[in-house]
Amino acid sequence: MLNRLVACALVLAVALTSADAQKPHAARTVSADQLMSRFVSAWNRDDMPALEAMFSDSIALVGRQSMVGKAVTEWVRQENANTKNLRVTPLFSRTTGDMAYQVGRYRLSSAQGDTLQTGVHTFTYRRAPDGGWKLESMYIVPDPAP
Repeated sequence: MLNRLVACALVLAVALTSADAQKPHAARTVSADQLMSRFVSAWNRDDMPALEAMFSDSIALVGRQSMVGKAVTEWVRQENANTKNLRVTPLFSRTTGDMAYQVGRYRLSSAQGDTLQTGVHTFTYRRAPDGGWKLESMYIVPDPAP
């Protein structure tokens, strides 16, 4: 599982490095970690309007479940209603040109601090024409139950 995640991250890194060679470095105004921090903050505040505003129209969720567009918004709404206290630990992140991504681990816990779920994630963002950033894809896979 981890090997597949690392392989995906490496392919993405090579593709983005190639794109970065065509863009001026001054275009980097936000880091992938900052974008993820915004997502985590909105999740933990239960702020669905803020989460939805981050999504591109064609957002894709890949992992144990796969879906696109409005189905992702509905999945996030359901998951957010049932889980709180999201924490992410970046393993690798990069912003290059009009793309940003973070590969890492996540943990969801209860209000009492009990771990509900852990797993791996890769979130990919793209700079929108207006200069803002939109979440394009989420690869989320929970760890197997102990």
